Amino acid sequence: MNKNLRPSLGPLLLAGLFIFLLNSCEESKINPPTLSTSPATEITYSTVLTGGNIEDHGGDEVTARGVCWSTSAKPDISGSHTVDGEGIGIFSTSIEGLTPGLTYYARAYATNSAGTGYGNEVTFSTAAATTATVTTKVVSDPSHNSASGGGDIADDGGDPITARGVCWSIRTEPFVTGPHTTDGAGTGTFDSNITGLLPGTTYFVRAYATNSKGTSYGNEVTFLTDVTVATVTTKAIPEAYVYNASGGGSVTDDGGDPLTVKGLCWSTDPEPDVSDSHTTAGTGTGTFDSNITGLLPATTYYVRAYATNSAGTVYGEEVSFTTLLGDIDGNSYRFLTIGDQVWMAENLATTKLNDGTPISNVTLAADWLSATVPAYVWYSNNEALYKLTYGALYNWHAVASNKLCPEGWHVPTEAEWNTLINFLGGVDVAGGKLKQAGTALWISPNEGATNESGFTALPGGGRRQTGEFEDRGKVAVWWTSTPSGTSDDNGFGVGLVNDKASASIGNSFTGVGRSIRCIKN
Repeated sequence: MNKNLRPSLGPLLLAGLFIFLLNSCEESKINPPTLSTSPATEITYSTVLTGGNIEDHGGDEVTARGVCWSTSAKPDISGSHTVDGEGIGIFSTSIEGLTPGLTYYARAYATNSAGTGYGNEVTFSTAAATTATVTTKVVSDPSHNSASGGGDIADDGGDPITARGVCWSIRTEPFVTGPHTTDGAGTGTFDSNITGLLPGTTYFVRAYATNSKGTSYGNEVTFLTDVTVATVTTKAIPEAYVYNASGGGSVTDDGGDPLTVKGLCWSTDPEPDVSDSHTTAGTGTGTFDSNITGLLPATTYYVRAYATNSAGTVYGEEVSFTTLLGDIDGNSYRFLTIGDQVWMAENLATTKLNDGTPISNVTLAADWLSATVPAYVWYSNNEALYKLTYGALYNWHAVASNKLCPEGWHVPTEAEWNTLINFLGGVDVAGGKLKQAGTALWISPNEGATNESGFTALPGGGRRQTGEFEDRGKVAVWWTSTPSGTSDDNGFGVGLVNDKASASIGNSFTGVGRSIRCIKN
């Protein structure tokens, strides 16, 4: 065989090697992933559900995947996009923060080392914004002028809530053009205070919510306001007299219904009501004053303010007072209880016996001793200066008349004075407990004076049988109604002095002038 005719193997081997190397390079080339985009579902005002399916990673691991979107076609990851893990397969994602009523374009994406691949483009349109969805709470705790309400905004309609609250009216279907509350903004539950209502009235209420699309209303609920009794307080009685006193009250709340009457009621028994003696002091709320009249002297009364509306009559707290003791002349006296005795707390100043018979005012010293009838005199014959402080000075004939004190009272006996002195610790200390403390009226040292009994003994002095006045500022002396037994012209007297804490009882000649303290029968 001609060797020159045998084929050469070299070129064939080179061609095979080239083909092998070419195929190897093609097999190692990396491409972007291959994927598709899921349809858009569950579309709302601002959200949508979509996703993708990465079918081929393109020769390298997928390091990021998600969905990108825009209001323009062919969105990519340079714009808005989600990041939803890595790897191949199906994934889903929720897109949020969308604008209501717009058309959007979306594509799934996947990224590997060769770049980013995109799926097919899908389009969807978000729901157009509407008014909000709101419900009305049941109204609770209605009073005569207020109630509690509220609402719940479950959906803002795709647009921010700028105002919310409740509106009400005495007619159905209330609107925000009438009375209403303003309770913030946004969705969710809210509470409202409904005020300025009329008592005993049916109201209709709706919650409302406002966004740029308008105002929407919840379901309508109704409620009835209350009518209650008024709120009233009783004033303290500032001062009582013999037959009258002054008082009053304050109505701070009419209970939601106009008052028809208000005033004071009183009785000698606790818890007086309008079936007892009472005043009428007009209508309406606020403070009022009343005069309490027709009272008995030296009597304790109980008082309550009252106010009446259609719900009934209500009473304020009870206060009490005691009228003063009065005499036939119209003078009034304080009195007090010491132990089991009730004493006048001031000296007697009447110029008449309690049957109306005048008592002789014997001013001349020469006539004083010779007087054989009931007689009195003011210290130094100065009524203006001494009557209110010390009372009158009386002779024994006035005491012996048994008509000197007001009805129901009498000049105390020696035994009654002794009962008082013993109750206060005996003769050695009783004087100090009876005397007014200090030296405003008593001349120093006013020994032992505490007035802890409240008797308030004052140094009114006396009148000698010669008609001379003596010892004002130093001595307090009173008649008892007990004769001394030594003579028809003598009786016992009680004395206190400024320089001793003791009290003494001794014989007094009828011709002298002494003070009188009456004691209750």
